[in-house]
Amino acid sequence: MRERERPVDRHRHCSLHLLANLDVNECSGASVAAANAKLLADEEEREIKHLVASIIDYQMKKLYSKLEHFAKLLAVGG
Repeated sequence: MRERERPVDRHRHCSLHLLANLDVNECSGASVAAANAKLLADEEEREIKHLVASIIDYQMKKLYSKLEHFAKLLAVGG
């Protein structure tokens, strides 16, 4: 024979159920926040890589310009 639940037990069960839902919602919110943070970090990393590539490109152009100038100096003075 099955015993009837007491009102206090039912209330406790409902409270635990609500707490479980809150935990899921909190985890869901934390997951969304983590996903957004990951997307922002990835975007920032791409931007940094682009800026570094631009700096390297600029430095290489300066180097080639100096080499051309040096070659012209050698041709005149050599």
